[in-house]
Amino acid sequence: MNNGQQHDLQASRLPPELLELVFGELDIPSLLNCKKVCRLFCAIISKNTGLQYATELFAAGMDDGPHSSADKPVRLSALQSHQHCWDTMKWDPTAGSINMEDGNAWELCGGVLCQNISGGGVSCFQLPSQFKGIEAKRWIVPNPGFSVRDFTMDPSQDLLMLLEVNGELPEQTVIGIHLRNLSDGAPHPLANGALITHSPGMEGNFRFALQICGRRIGVLIADEALQSDSDQELLVWDWRTGQLELFIRGHELQSFSFATEDLIIVAVISSDDEELQSFSLAVLSVSQSPNTATSINDLDYICALQYPTVNVDIQSVIIRSEPAPGWVPHASLAVPFFSSLKNRLFVLTTVFDVSNNTGSNTAVLFIPLSTILSQVQAAAGPSRSVIPWSSWGPHGTRMIARRPSETWVCYSFGMKFIQMLPWVQQRRARIYDFNQYARTSTPVDGTQDGKPTWKKLAKSQKINEQMPIFQDDIITYLPGRVAEVHLPSSSTYEAVMLSEDNIVAVSSTLRRYTYLPM
Repeated sequence: MNNGQQHDLQASRLPPELLELVFGELDIPSLLNCKKVCRLFCAIISKNTGLQYATELFAAGMDDGPHSSADKPVRLSALQSHQHCWDTMKWDPTAGSINMEDGNAWELCGGVLCQNISGGGVSCFQLPSQFKGIEAKRWIVPNPGFSVRDFTMDPSQDLLMLLEVNGELPEQTVIGIHLRNLSDGAPHPLANGALITHSPGMEGNFRFALQICGRRIGVLIADEALQSDSDQELLVWDWRTGQLELFIRGHELQSFSFATEDLIIVAVISSDDEELQSFSLAVLSVSQSPNTATSINDLDYICALQYPTVNVDIQSVIIRSEPAPGWVPHASLAVPFFSSLKNRLFVLTTVFDVSNNTGSNTAVLFIPLSTILSQVQAAAGPSRSVIPWSSWGPHGTRMIARRPSETWVCYSFGMKFIQMLPWVQQRRARIYDFNQYARTSTPVDGTQDGKPTWKKLAKSQKINEQMPIFQDDIITYLPGRVAEVHLPSSSTYEAVMLSEDNIVAVSSTLRRYTYLPM
């Protein structure tokens, strides 16, 4: 009698119903190991729809939808079809289009594309998904009665955040943050007052970076001219109470992103007495930070993740990550599943001044949330821990020499990142997927031009030959897979964006967005 038969004989003494209950209490890695124990375990797990659905959710980096009325077999079938579409890069052939408005701002968030209309108001479009039962929907948020300088939104909270700038003189500038319903433009019922105001302690023509994270909103105010010695301000409010919770001021601030509903990542560039730049990502707790103007150097941040040392100046830095922590699709959509908030990627794009050097001038660093949280946990003792690049970067990230669009910056969602390939007739895009449990084998129909759709990334990535600006050899090892997607041939495109269920290609020439739904 072999080992597997012995396990079968012993396990058969327990009722299958009891085994199913036991398996249902296990985490997915343990459940997958149980499938290898014996044929009986494998058969019970494979035939149980609930266990199979939980396994597929885990592998896809998804969470179960709390508001869906669909039963487990229907959800499992929809999820498998959804993932098969990603694995084969074969999208719904009925690509749709959205006209480009003539306003000065736009946003893609939670599967909704919004555009400011020059005459006032916001044009909104809900991107469809056949596997989730989401229908395409258009609506207009009415003119709010003031000039909208910038905006962002969170469809999961029906929240539209409109930014207004008033004041005839720079020193009299007042920024107004209006909190409205995304559905109809009325004052948001959860906001204690529909307006938050702030007077910047600096002068200039401003640019803004806006983010919503649950009950918090973040605003980065910077000089449009990007002067290295000009102050910038980062503020975080509780939008429901109007209470200011964080206020950082200084020329070192570059960009920010919420890691969790309490942790925020701030890109910081500082110079020593010899004007040599150093760059790091400071991770701090909003609830443990002062709400009066404070320099980043005076804050008790949790840790600072150092960037590799470079021999040139840094021109700009941007951090992007979607969706926001705590984000759940709106209950009205009743989606069967959605991207797990544990599986999020931070895309750090750094542009360097390489006027006196050869090679690329832009590096993209992919940082999983798990990499950041592991460093936060390790630095849980004394504050202001400085983590050298060698301790967190090589095995926790992947760096490539690419230049994403500086305008159409919604190029990531979950653990995926997308970028146009302009040298291929402007009709192809490349997608990187850093989900560690994504399919590694290609489905039978998952080929393009006779080649597998997805390829594993090389075990290591060395960037120095493309970017000879780093003092040391930069080698990163974060595993992942990469694929190319063919865009509709009816047009050429300048950029491409990503949501959970759609790829959105941008053509400013035709004044049109083309979306590929799944």
